[in-house]
Amino acid sequence: MKKVSVLSLLLLSVALACNLPSLAIPLTPTPEPSETPPPAAERYSACGWMWATEDLPELSKELSAHLSGNNLPQTTVIATAYGENCLNQQGDVEYFLAMQTDFYVTIPVDRLDDATSMGDLAGKILTALDSFPRDELPGNGPGQVQLRFTAGEDEKFFWFSYHDWLTAREAGLQGADLLEALANK
Repeated sequence: MKKVSVLSLLLLSVALACNLPSLAIPLTPTPEPSETPPPAAERYSACGWMWATEDLPELSKELSAHLSGNNLPQTTVIATAYGENCLNQQGDVEYFLAMQTDFYVTIPVDRLDDATSMGDLAGKILTALDSFPRDELPGNGPGQVQLRFTAGEDEKFFWFSYHDWLTAREAGLQGADLLEALANK
């Protein structure tokens, strides 16, 4: 008889255990649906993406002051954010998404045929740009760099990616070798 009682209790326990999930009470209440729509920032906005740039006049002033604080000649910097505009269904810009910061640096020199001096100057300018706080640059950091050397009415341009500068620096390039490496990019 004892075996039957133990077996009955065991079967009853198993049967109750199988039904426990249906009897369980939720520990957290189910949220009530809201009548208020979520804020605009939380809503999905369908975008048509279009490449764009935005001028950064305040950052340009800060960078120019930063370079002049590093004893560089009357060098001016124009910074722009490169990225994409989110266009809504009406074609209006909803917002701009910066991908990188590009730099346009103008450097006055005495002569455009002195590659060694220009390269040394370029290295100093790029090193000074390196020391500017990255968290103050829109996007994922530096992107493209344009160095524009001017001598009177003449000018010479070098256009390269910031990554190319880092590669040249790691290789220890200076002076004319630095300019040659950056000119081929």
